[in-house]
Amino acid sequence: MPSWLPTGRRRVAGLVGLAACVAVAGGLLLGIPARTSPSSGASSSPSSSPTVSPSASPRPSASPTPGATATAVEATVVARVADCQNPLGWDYTVSGNDLFVVCDAANSPSSTAGPGGPYVARVDLTTNKVTATYRYKTPMTYIEGLTVDDGSLWFEGIFGGSGCAGDCRGWRRIDRFDVATGENTFEIPDVGLAGSSSGYIWVRDSLTQNGPLQKLDQNTGQEKGRIPFAMGSAQFACGSLWGITGNNLGTADTSTTVARIDPADGTVLASFTVPGLLHSLQSVGTECWASVEPAGADPYTAYYADHFVRIGGSGVEYTSPLFHLENRSGSLSETYVDIQGGSFWLVNDDRLTTATLQRLDPSTWQPTGTPWQSGASGYQGDPFAIIGGSVWVFDDGGGISRLDIPLGS
Repeated sequence: MPSWLPTGRRRVAGLVGLAACVAVAGGLLLGIPARTSPSSGASSSPSSSPTVSPSASPRPSASPTPGATATAVEATVVARVADCQNPLGWDYTVSGNDLFVVCDAANSPSSTAGPGGPYVARVDLTTNKVTATYRYKTPMTYIEGLTVDDGSLWFEGIFGGSGCAGDCRGWRRIDRFDVATGENTFEIPDVGLAGSSSGYIWVRDSLTQNGPLQKLDQNTGQEKGRIPFAMGSAQFACGSLWGITGNNLGTADTSTTVARIDPADGTVLASFTVPGLLHSLQSVGTECWASVEPAGADPYTAYYADHFVRIGGSGVEYTSPLFHLENRSGSLSETYVDIQGGSFWLVNDDRLTTATLQRLDPSTWQPTGTPWQSGASGYQGDPFAIIGGSVWVFDDGGGISRLDIPLGS
């Protein structure tokens, strides 16, 4: 997974270093067994804040007892974008009424499109039509991050495979496109994209693990300042800049160090460590939440988040009950927890052709309402994304589909 988390991203960051680029896979929960998924922020109406215990707990308690399983209802497809899947999972941002989403037709199952590398599609959320595409002149292997600010589209591209050996110069770059004209107006080699905030594009030298964060003018790319930064990845979320470092990944000692950072001068305002591998921070009402997978899970092949944490200004304020993982290996069918569109969700994905989405009640951490089912290709590790107030899914035809799923049920 990429180590940069632009504002508005929905992908789960594996929170690994700049040289790692991994595909996301799945995990499982029910009763409630669990896994988590990527996170890139979508534009949707937040639900009310969850009712939870105000006391913090350093470790999750026992798994809640599952309630009765409701019958799944097939979701209606109301719109579709063909040949728009991504081997790295969902990577998108919303600007105004437009969805900017990373597509890679050559990597889509059942794709009829030829090679050409990944690109960014601009989709009008009113008409659900693709109105523009943005593609670098030389085919990239992956596009891992994107942000849109003041008429400028910036994305981070990778040339080559999942890593680089020796001199990594030229392996990563960021590019600016004029949203209106589609012109590729600026490019910077050897930097990674952290996102946009306070009128600037934030980047980091991809060749230096502990290099500073630089803020660039969103139109010219000129550097306007920098702050010290010594964390594995950066994320603008919940009204703050965060540094996140995964420690001892894939071992029994896996933990995540989280720091809240002053974007003005890089001062660490608070720092704390969470057991397990913490995924992207996301707003739920007025609160900041994240899902966490247990120690020992392999961040390169599967995500098995088994609980949520609520993050305050200086640490973890609340830890949800531990969701029992019934399928950490073996069967392809997986169930997991997720945070999307300002709410908590339970997802079941057979990683073949079917996925089911159901809301979680944070007062009981039990599934509630209708389980909605869709044909889905879950090889990216997370079929669903809530974008523009609607549920979208990587469908089993190699595209993305907008579903008629009421978010209040």
